Amino acid sequence: MQLTKGLRLAFLALLALHLVSAFAAIGLLGRMKPAIKRVIQQNVYSLEAVEAMLGELAKGELGEEEHFAAALERAQDNITNEREAPLVAQVRDRMGDVFVGDVQARALVVTDLRELAELNRADIVAANQEAKRLGSAGAWAVAILAFLTLVAGLVALRRLDRRVLLPLEELHDVLLAVRRGEPRRRCQPMNVAASELARSMAMINRLIDDRSEALATASVAEHMALVGLEDDDRATLLHLLARDA
Repeated sequence: MQLTKGLRLAFLALLALHLVSAFAAIGLLGRMKPAIKRVIQQNVYSLEAVEAMLGELAKGELGEEEHFAAALERAQDNITNEREAPLVAQVRDRMGDVFVGDVQARALVVTDLRELAELNRADIVAANQEAKRLGSAGAWAVAILAFLTLVAGLVALRRLDRRVLLPLEELHDVLLAVRRGEPRRRCQPMNVAASELARSMAMINRLIDDRSEALATASVAEHMALVGLEDDDRATLLHLLARDA
């Protein structure tokens, strides 16, 4: 039936919109996760290496060159910005002078390390901005999908009300009226009603007409029998009743 198919399609469309909203939210979280993971794996790791090198320099003559070199190696292996490479190279070149007491080399290395840390902090801020942008775009996308779902639900409800519920109420009222003894009550035609319900309303109208005609014919026949009409008169009246109840 077309009505059944239409209702099924409407509910399936609503379910599809809900699924799209759910997968959109999942996709949003999936896109934000790599940005956060990149910050942790790249920039935070480099900042830890810079802090370790600055810690060794802060010890002064007690600093251990091996620990400094190990931290520098971690920073070099984790270069994620093209501007980091020359800074790491300069620190490596001056490392030997630093641990033999060269004050100027120590100052230059500290400057390079601070700049290296600043680059990684800038990358963290950029990644944070990207995550915010993705979050905002995803939130708007989910909100738009939710709005479309709401609109689709309201349209489906209105369509269901006009095509199904109102015709069913009309059918119920007509049948109840006929049962109460109102023979002239009929279903009003509804252009917006579903085709199955429209045909059912027309069929009920015909059944009520047939019932009224049969009752009228039986009543006239009984009256004619009581007053003693001839057969020709009886046939004429029955013909008129059959033509126009």
